[in-house]
Amino acid sequence: MADKASVSLPLQERIPAKNKLKRLSELLILSLLLSLLSYRLSSLSSNRSLVCLLALFCEAWFTFVWLLNVNVKWSPAIYKTNPDHLLNKFNIDELPAIDIFVTTADSELEPPIITVNTVLSLLAVDYPANRLACYVSDDGGSPKTYFSLIQASKFANRWIPFCRKYNVKVRAPFMYFSQEPDQSLNGLSLDFLRDWKEIKNEYEELRQTIEDMGKSHLPPLQGDDFVEFSNIERGNHQSIVKVLWENKDGKDGIPHLIYVSREKRPKHPHHFKAGALNVLIGCLYGSMTEDVLTGLRIQSMGWKSTFFNPSPPAFLGCAPTGGPASLMQYKRWATGLLEVLFDKDHSPVVGTLTKQLHFRQCLCYIKISIWALQSVPELLYSLLPSCCLITGTSFLPKVSEGQFLLAAMLFAGYNLYSLEEYKQCGKSWREWWNNQRMQRITAITAFLFGFLSVVFKLLGLSETIFEVTRKDQVHMPAHAEPGRFTFDGSPMFITGTMLVLVQITAIGVALVSWAGGAVGPETNGPGVAEMVCSGWVLITFWPFVRGLFGKGSYGIPWSVVIKAGVLAVLFLQLCKS
Repeated sequence: MADKASVSLPLQERIPAKNKLKRLSELLILSLLLSLLSYRLSSLSSNRSLVCLLALFCEAWFTFVWLLNVNVKWSPAIYKTNPDHLLNKFNIDELPAIDIFVTTADSELEPPIITVNTVLSLLAVDYPANRLACYVSDDGGSPKTYFSLIQASKFANRWIPFCRKYNVKVRAPFMYFSQEPDQSLNGLSLDFLRDWKEIKNEYEELRQTIEDMGKSHLPPLQGDDFVEFSNIERGNHQSIVKVLWENKDGKDGIPHLIYVSREKRPKHPHHFKAGALNVLIGCLYGSMTEDVLTGLRIQSMGWKSTFFNPSPPAFLGCAPTGGPASLMQYKRWATGLLEVLFDKDHSPVVGTLTKQLHFRQCLCYIKISIWALQSVPELLYSLLPSCCLITGTSFLPKVSEGQFLLAAMLFAGYNLYSLEEYKQCGKSWREWWNNQRMQRITAITAFLFGFLSVVFKLLGLSETIFEVTRKDQVHMPAHAEPGRFTFDGSPMFITGTMLVLVQITAIGVALVSWAGGAVGPETNGPGVAEMVCSGWVLITFWPFVRGLFGKGSYGIPWSVVIKAGVLAVLFLQLCKS
């Protein structure tokens, strides 16, 4: 044990963040929302139309969500870690042994090179190698994944000593070699540059070998190591455990690397994580977001968690790109989170009432659990302006009314608040705008279908299904247009396409009516607010507008357009009736 003076050095510090201006902004937006609700309630005495009642429901929901948002952001804190104090408090032999689990499920949707980079970065962490073990849990039982890990274990014998020798900070090879070393730095020696080029060439050979193998239809089954993989089916095989590397060189060697694929049988029910994870961690099931459900359970038992966001960011995943895969992932999350909310044993409400989950923690869990529920008021509120433009009615304050300034301040205030948040995180206004659009798109597409999935499950009509999303690699085809939204024939695109068709029709009808003087702001019909809102929805869903005229994966399939068109016509008829 280290001396008493060094024991007092903290391993981590909690630093409260300055938040007065942000709190003031949040309370201002909350007061504007409450004022809008007050206006809506007072206007019901003279106008009890279905449109106004739906507007009241949506605005009450948005106010509730904002209250949850204020709770989450009310007292932020920054956690600073001091890993350099670790050896001052403990001897190396006193450091705990750590087992790291890496999970993968499909070698086609999750390319092995991504798994390999994850494993290499974990094997190279600054920790005694004889106290570290990495287990790769392959739920697909893929010989391609196993072959890739064999190649990775060979490369690790060069990569890990290189990282230690030159104190490399970014230890995932694909990220480290994505940039050339800065030749202007005086600390770059000729030895480093030579080693850097050699290691990079070896990594490129590794990457090429794994990618060439991935393109092959025949998995590499040569050699005794692959006997267990011959004649096996993905859902029907014995357990496979392979020690790819055993540490025999102590703290300065290479950590243990073990491949695990659990036994699977067609008639035996199973979960999505390896049995070892179920036993050691206690993963819970009944939700497609079992990590959230498990975290909620252990927090309800009194476990305290810490949000740690180091610089540079250390906990980054590989998100799917393109519309279909991205929306599928959001649908899975929204479905799983809503399942957590309605779980009879581990709901956050149950955790607060009967266990040790704090009230504010409960509100935080509720905030993320209602993603799917958010789809209903968002879709309704997006359709209300177009309904008013078509029928010549109004549900928002007129420009001549004082409450119009209230609605305008709320619209501007919320957008400025969220933009400032992005600026504080070092993001650009373009990133803010892209995310604003994607939030609206996912709400009425992926979240809506996640909501329907849970409804059908609760009614006993169907079960939710875990779907693995494709993890794309960094490089893209030459013909690709980075940043452009892609489509396929998924039903999730129907609601977004329908919304765009309705907005285009509504704006066209309103402009014709205004030009003829039949209906407009002067005749107590739809005013500027409805037109602005309808135009804002159309701009937000501009990727769908482009998709109506796009080709290939950038165009919305005709099957989706026809179904959306039928829904749009039904909505227009409903408005007129």
